[in-house]
Amino acid sequence: MNNGPEYYSSAAFYRDQRGFSNSSLSDASGISRTTIIKICAGELTPGVENQQKLADALHIDTEDLIFCSDSETVKKSVIDMEELTESILTAFCALPPHTQRKKADNLSAYLFMNDAALDACIHYWFLDANILGRSYPLMALSLNQTKKPSIQQPEVSIYPTALEAYRVQRNISKSVLGKKAYIDRHVVSQLCNGTKKPSQEQLRALARVLEVDYVDLERDLAPDAPTATPIVDMEHEKAKILQAIACCKPRRLKDSLEVILAYLGDSEDDTDALFGCLLDPASPNKETVLKVLEMLKTQLWSYSDPSLYEPKIEVGYCRSEWEDNIYDLYVLFDDHIYSLFNLESPLSRISYLECEEFSDLPQCGMSFPIFFYTDLTPEDDEFESELLDQIWQFLMDETQDLPPGLSRIFSAYLEDNLWKAQIIEYTTKDLDLTLPFRLCSREQLYDRIFFEIQASSENYFQFRKDIVKIFCRMREDPEYELQMSKKYGGAKT
Repeated sequence: MNNGPEYYSSAAFYRDQRGFSNSSLSDASGISRTTIIKICAGELTPGVENQQKLADALHIDTEDLIFCSDSETVKKSVIDMEELTESILTAFCALPPHTQRKKADNLSAYLFMNDAALDACIHYWFLDANILGRSYPLMALSLNQTKKPSIQQPEVSIYPTALEAYRVQRNISKSVLGKKAYIDRHVVSQLCNGTKKPSQEQLRALARVLEVDYVDLERDLAPDAPTATPIVDMEHEKAKILQAIACCKPRRLKDSLEVILAYLGDSEDDTDALFGCLLDPASPNKETVLKVLEMLKTQLWSYSDPSLYEPKIEVGYCRSEWEDNIYDLYVLFDDHIYSLFNLESPLSRISYLECEEFSDLPQCGMSFPIFFYTDLTPEDDEFESELLDQIWQFLMDETQDLPPGLSRIFSAYLEDNLWKAQIIEYTTKDLDLTLPFRLCSREQLYDRIFFEIQASSENYFQFRKDIVKIFCRMREDPEYELQMSKKYGGAKT
């Protein structure tokens, strides 16, 4: 926080940050002006009721109120809203005008939002999701999306051209604009007044200097064109952000800064659509997209480096007791797949019977739910490919009643991972007794290792180096994965 006046209570600090005087804060809080002066001077600690009134008026939490005579303590405890606001506005104002218009409403809605569960999903998608974690919610969004009719906002009508509107809003003189765009000042004046039509080359040069997109100035080529981009009042869009920040609590703004900057730095239209969907209570796709995000917020999808964890699928098959050309199959996925796509886990068919020899493990006789007919034998090269094709078809049939978005996601998941499945042949349907623990606990094992390595690391960079090394080796070496499972108390063997 920059050096400035000394504060003996956080109420005085936030009073100044929010732009209140003692009188206006008294009016907003319903506390007398004399009492406000004493509180802000650190001479009076208000009661619980007045603390709540102050917090409400200043848009802060009561926990943010510090009352003492030590200005250093106050300085360390407060959150500099002006500094956070400057970071956000710097990123926002650097955007082209039409992008500002698109993002201002979403960002305002996000700052006004008060939903911790939704905020966690938004943080995950922007900051932690890997490629799959980011793309699957977009698939869920796009397949059920109906495009809303665009609402034309009022234009900045006092300017004859878009060029003149953005020149004034960027506070650049015609002389400086012409010099930086290598266009004669008199020509620039004619272009700004609309008495001369610009060439495309001139517009591109002027757009570069004004830090706008070419499309923002293109209307000056044909103002009456139906596709002409409306002129954007950038001060109006900026005011939306400032209004939302004024009502946003300091701690919330600080915790959300990374998400806000990530959103402002993302130029993809899909990102705007997803953010808008999550923030719109009336969006028909919100429930589906949230369901996907909630399920993807497991350790599997959270690593930004996809090499750290790879989904594991296990396929087991056994020749039918009744006919040589028929094989019975099962498929095991990571745990979250079953709840995400409403699938029944083969493990749910296991009979948990007492077994004296293995008292701590269940008896693992279970049905193989998929039937596979083929003239091939396991020794044939094409046997496994045909087996996986049959599994694919079975799973597609099983998930045909899913919403289109989820169905598409499941298909993409299988495309990415089914061909890498571990295929095991069984001579009997009495499976090995460790089956329930091999995959069921795998995600929990990775979670446990992740957090224990994080707790023991001296710093982030050392942690990142260690966890990459461990997870990559676990992925490539089943024996090492088994060792780590024993060490960290994951899957039983």
